[in-house]
Amino acid sequence: MPVERIQRDDSQARKEFDEETLKELAASVNRVGILEPLGLRPNLGKNGHFVIVFGERRWRAAQLAGLATVPAIVIEGAHPVRRYQLYENVLRVDLNTVELADNVAAVMSEDRLDTKAFAEQLRWPMRKVQRLVEIYEAPEAVKRAIVKGMDFEGGKRVLSQRHALDVVRAHRHYARDDETRSKEKAAARLDRLVRKILEEDWSALKLQEYVGALGRSPKRDPLDRGPKHASPKDASAEATPSVTVASLPEVGSRVATELPLFEARTDRFTVFVKRARESSDATARAALANALRALARELAL
Repeated sequence: MPVERIQRDDSQARKEFDEETLKELAASVNRVGILEPLGLRPNLGKNGHFVIVFGERRWRAAQLAGLATVPAIVIEGAHPVRRYQLYENVLRVDLNTVELADNVAAVMSEDRLDTKAFAEQLRWPMRKVQRLVEIYEAPEAVKRAIVKGMDFEGGKRVLSQRHALDVVRAHRHYARDDETRSKEKAAARLDRLVRKILEEDWSALKLQEYVGALGRSPKRDPLDRGPKHASPKDASAEATPSVTVASLPEVGSRVATELPLFEARTDRFTVFVKRARESSDATARAALANALRALARELAL
């Protein structure tokens, strides 16, 4: 069907179309064409023209790709148009992250493509492809937590892709520290970490700080520190790992006052610049620098 004889349905529920994903779809259309026909109905007000029932994203991508025609099925007579659109927009479920990662890895293998070539073909950011490859290569415990999650009081929790990537990095530290042939110790540590992340609903920043601590001392797992063996200062740090407390110069009564150099919450990250500049606590300043680096990595993903 010529694309100029097709128009969108103004009463269609979907109004917003992401430009970047349309460009990705257009790149795919350029390579392999449109694999699934559009659904059209006759335009009763304009003879020989048609209105889209489903497949508007494909139609838009075809125009970006410069196609003159698109494959289509014409639906004539009295049909439940809105039901078709509901099925297209809502009831069809996309691949989950693990399924998509498996699919990407299979295509890369079959076509003998590296991450750069695959990203260029789909017009994806290379980092997106690299993340999916990391998920594909992740241990089964991580994949299971992404797809099925774990049940806790209050409902099921699943591992986000961002958390999963940091868990994979933690597992690499575990594996390097595990001298057993089967790496069973690393697997046990991984299971414990995943459960703790989901049970306590760790923030991305807290997990990145944990992985950073493992990188500095892989044999000293922060999860092994319990209240029975921790000093009062350590116990306080364990309770609020996202807030670093620094000793500032004596104020007023000349009793040392402890205040945080930064606060990390789910909706904001606050740095107390004056305190940080004046603090003489090298450990607290290093923790702030690590947190800022972790935040920068998180925003770059």
